[in-house]
Order: sequence, then C-alpha cells, then structure tokens
Amino acid sequence: MVKIIAPEIAGDINGNGMITSSEIAGDTNGDGKIDGIEIAGDPTVQLKIVSNQIICNGSTSTPVIFSVENTGGTTTYAWTNSNSGIGLAVSGTGNIAAFSAINTGALPAVATIQVIPIFTIGLVSRIGQAKSFTFKVNPSPAAVAGANRSICSGTSSILGTAAVAGNAYSWSSVPTGFTSTAANPAVNP
Repeated sequence: MVKIIAPEIAGDINGNGMITSSEIAGDTNGDGKIDGIEIAGDPTVQLKIVSNQIICNGSTSTPVIFSVENTGGTTTYAWTNSNSGIGLAVSGTGNIAAFSAINTGALPAVATIQVIPIFTIGLVSRIGQAKSFTFKVNPSPAAVAGANRSICSGTSSILGTAAVAGNAYSWSSVPTGFTSTAANPAVNP
C-alpha cells in the first residue's frame, strides 16, 4: 500500500488516506501492479467501417484498406471469409487485395468478412472489437434465345425468357435490322 497525506488526492476512492492496489488506475486484477493489457489509458481499438461491395462474376473487386481511429501505435488486421467460393481466401492478415470474383451459380453469392484489429503500442497489444462487411457477387446473366425455328412471313416469334431483376438485355440480328432491349422481344421476319 502507498500512504498519501490528503484523501482528496486522486486515487483514494474510499477516503481512508491510502491508495490500495484495487484503487490503482488500470490494475484490473487487484495485484498492485499494472500488467500488459492493464495499462491505464490503453485505447479501445476503433476499426473504421468498411463498405460492402457488390460485384459481378468475373469482375475485379476494389481493394479493401483497413484503418483505425487510434494513433501512436501499429495496427495489424486478421480477417475471415465465410464463403471462399467467391474467389477470396478463407482467412488472411492485413488489407485485402483486389481479387477476381467468382459466381458460377444462378443466384447472388454473399461472403461475410469479419475483421479483428490488433493495436500495439510498445510491447502491449490490444485486440479490438470485430466488425463485418460483405462481398455480394452477382452471377453472369444467362441469355436464352430459344431453339432454332422456322417461322412464316407475317407471324412472330418470342426470343428469350422472362426478365430477371437487375439484368439488362440487348438483342440484335444478323443480318442487321432488328434490335431490342426487352428480355423477351417479339421478332417479325
């Protein structure tokens, strides 16, 4: 114990004129010492929010550069990926480089990335709160013109199938003369 003269000195919580080990700022286990993770004023690691990305199959993602609000130390990052099928590794450290997105399915593929920052000052490291963001990889649109068929003059034929939300369509003929942006246009010879 450390004896102090006046109870109004900061640290004498119970006013008995002494600062006990449990009153030492940062002594979380009451042993009278301030250990590595108990350093008073050790900042809470504040990972800045990362935006979700929506990308198409075969496109390249935007690199993800992590950062924290804290200064005066070094921050490293550990991350995990819930869906390696999108073309990104299951886990890694540091920033996430651009990668070629993969989705050979018919529905969007979503991967949740969980990031844990580790902030180090001197020999003391503090693990921050995990934050998450997503990569949504949309599949390539599948154009279905239908089977080859013969039609008589004055009749029409429907190309394609029902529209898929979020897809754009562009049809043209050879020889030229027909164009359309509808999902399933009617064609007249």
